[in-house]
Amino acid sequence: MLKELKDLQFVGINERKAAEAIYQYFLSTYFIDGKRNETILASKGYNISSTIDSRVLGGRFQTIDDIPKDTTTGFFFDLKYEVNTHVHGIDLLHATYSIAKSVGMEYDKLNAILYKLFRQEVLSPKYKVLKLSKKEYYAFIINNEDKLKQDFRNATTQLVRELKLNLNINTIEFSIPLNDVLKYDPTEKSNSILETNAYYNYDEQSLVEGIRSTSEILFETYCETNDKVDWVYKNGDSGDRYFSIVYLDALYRQWSFYPDYIIKLKSGKILIIETKGGESYGRDKNIDKQVKNKFFAFKDYAIKNNLEWAFVRDKNTKLFFNNTEYVNEISDSNWKKISELF
Repeated sequence: MLKELKDLQFVGINERKAAEAIYQYFLSTYFIDGKRNETILASKGYNISSTIDSRVLGGRFQTIDDIPKDTTTGFFFDLKYEVNTHVHGIDLLHATYSIAKSVGMEYDKLNAILYKLFRQEVLSPKYKVLKLSKKEYYAFIINNEDKLKQDFRNATTQLVRELKLNLNINTIEFSIPLNDVLKYDPTEKSNSILETNAYYNYDEQSLVEGIRSTSEILFETYCETNDKVDWVYKNGDSGDRYFSIVYLDALYRQWSFYPDYIIKLKSGKILIIETKGGESYGRDKNIDKQVKNKFFAFKDYAIKNNLEWAFVRDKNTKLFFNNTEYVNEISDSNWKKISELF
């Protein structure tokens, strides 16, 4: 079985293409129209103030525990500062760097994208969300650092159908490491050995909340009680020694994806499984924003290498799998009972 490594020669797309992808996100999410963009963004939680706004704590407190955590209380006061491009330059730098880091992008590229999207002085009229003066731009980026990080992260999750376009993926043969370091909970009283695990003396002390997700616990338990299973290998989540698949996000940056499990059935069939958060009381428990891009990459890899694969999620302590088209709702027909897989 081959694992994929990033193409070290691939430089992704330029700032213009990245700006276009983020602009399209703003267009589809906020329905901006070019004329009322400030009003529309303000109604969706953006601070369009021309001053730098902050909250400071006032009062006397004897210990750290006395300091209120709720910023809506009377101990916190709103302050507004006129923008000074010399004084607040470091604040803009910090905010820009923080946004860049949140989406895994170089500072210079992210800075150019912000200029293209929000600065009036940038000549290109394309992909323009706001036309801000220099001081307005300072205030906007600094005031909306957290909101911009959230939106830029969300923008990267848009499905990339041309997944490996122009990528020269490196592949090498993968073999299960002879040994590994595994977390466990020594206070867990149930310590029965899981005979199906690929490693010797792997027990239920590793199969607890905080170490494994609910879907992982249910999945490993299901495999342990399934007569069709020969062995189960729990893959690592980072590093060269583990099985990985390369995928792109909407800004065409490469990432390594590490599917959770490799399973060998007694029939000789190999299955590769990725578990995700399921549903609880109608609420989606999946927190992976790149789930659709990973799903598509996984499917592409499995087809190319003629391997069986699936995403697995839990609902009402039951497991369901999907290897067709990703949808959030487990009630959808694309999600089937895991017993139909093996």
